[in-house]
Amino acid sequence: MAMLMQYFFFVLLLALALEIPSCESVKQNNMLLNMPLNSTKLWPTMSVSITNKEPGSITVHCSSRDNDLQLHTLAPGAVYGFQFHMNFWGTTLFSCEFQYQNQHAGFPVWKGPGADGDFMCKQCVWVVEPIGIYGGQEGQTATMFQQWN
Repeated sequence: MAMLMQYFFFVLLLALALEIPSCESVKQNNMLLNMPLNSTKLWPTMSVSITNKEPGSITVHCSSRDNDLQLHTLAPGAVYGFQFHMNFWGTTLFSCEFQYQNQHAGFPVWKGPGADGDFMCKQCVWVVEPIGIYGGQEGQTATMFQQWN
């Protein structure tokens, strides 16, 4: 029994030392949602940015299992973004719904390695254009991801 208690306290201290998150920590418009976490090598800060290059306003609604980031209207040329920390299991998944006039698109804009096995990018950049939505890693050339429906 004493050995079990020592093991329990060791795991607890290790978890506190590593600041293991139980869910995502999201920063949107300079406001942190859920528990703030320091960026570490184990859980670096991830980000998603969305730029509107349509001639009119678009609406964007992003969410994960733990965070609903609400509906945002982006004027032409506007940028919306959020930052977060991936959860401990790597299953964090953020999806967004995009709408421009009568056109609609929705898909995951960021997913961790434990969510479907594909790690998309650390700093994801999405650009909404008249032909469709382009995406990629920040600093790289964006590629066509989805045409408007």
